[in-house]
Amino acid sequence: PVAVLLFIVALAQFATAGEIEPNQPRQIVLTWQSDPQTTMTITWRTDVAGDESVVYFSTEKGLKTSHRQLQEAETYTFDGTAAWLHSAELTGLKPGETYWVVVETDGHKSDEFSFRTAPGESKDLLFVIGADAQHLRTQMHVIREVFKRACQEDPDAFIYSGDFVNAELSDFEWDLFFDTWHELMITDEGRRIPIIPAMGNHEVIAGFGGTKEDAPFYYNRFRLPEPETYHMIQYGPDFTIISLDSNHTATVEGEQLAWLESTLEQCQDSKWILAHYHVGSWWRTETLSAKIRSYWVPLFEKYQVDLVHSGHSHSYMRSVPVHGLKRFTDEIDDMIATGLAR
Repeated sequence: PVAVLLFIVALAQFATAGEIEPNQPRQIVLTWQSDPQTTMTITWRTDVAGDESVVYFSTEKGLKTSHRQLQEAETYTFDGTAAWLHSAELTGLKPGETYWVVVETDGHKSDEFSFRTAPGESKDLLFVIGADAQHLRTQMHVIREVFKRACQEDPDAFIYSGDFVNAELSDFEWDLFFDTWHELMITDEGRRIPIIPAMGNHEVIAGFGGTKEDAPFYYNRFRLPEPETYHMIQYGPDFTIISLDSNHTATVEGEQLAWLESTLEQCQDSKWILAHYHVGSWWRTETLSAKIRSYWVPLFEKYQVDLVHSGHSHSYMRSVPVHGLKRFTDEIDDMIATGLAR
């Protein structure tokens, strides 16, 4: 079975980092652009571009020269940030294997850490899911405690449904998120926890109806599967994770809707299907939630999605399994409005 721990990350004490060399790797984050059974993407930050950035990796701890492999990283930056980013996708990995890694920029190495590829066969899985930390400095003691607790569960990955920061173009807040993530989302045994993100309104200028260019930190700091604005991860043979964009940089209908149905059709052999996105389907009567109910929920029901998670409301709510709700849209809108009025 797939266990999903629901942490309400309405989460942000920030300990300022000590002086570090400008080409010292930090803010290491793990994502997937391709199959989690055979790939892993590793991205880190330095304060200068550097001349050479590489990843050393091996199935043996200690990275003995005779057994380790090397992958060169792409180096880039973007307007509005002081960061230089280095990203490498490791490919040709073995399913269900632990790999040990050191990243390096101009001879400055990170501490050794590990990651685990997705299994090639059915097995128990454990994921943490949450949203809306926003990394407000006044809330950092809460965020840090939640991240620590989440990591102690040793999850396969953290599924994050948007609002990583409060100010979408704040280099400081994004640094705060990635510094905290780097520090805390690593187990006592040295395994870094990958993240599977979805876009929230605090990642994009004006919150809704934007483009990828309006969300430069999100799309440059997280390397994601195509088409990036929404994407799918097949984690092993049994678990499909679909990350959607609730009208932040992609419309609910149109191309995303067609992609969602096509993806759900393709994933019917998966034992578990989870969809996540930022603005919830049921918690409000506003137009966007009603549109999600109209377009996405019927597909969730048609293709028997097992679990849907959203953020945005800064509240913890859950329901029993629900089916056939499309027939009662108006009645449900009235129920929500009445409940909110109370």
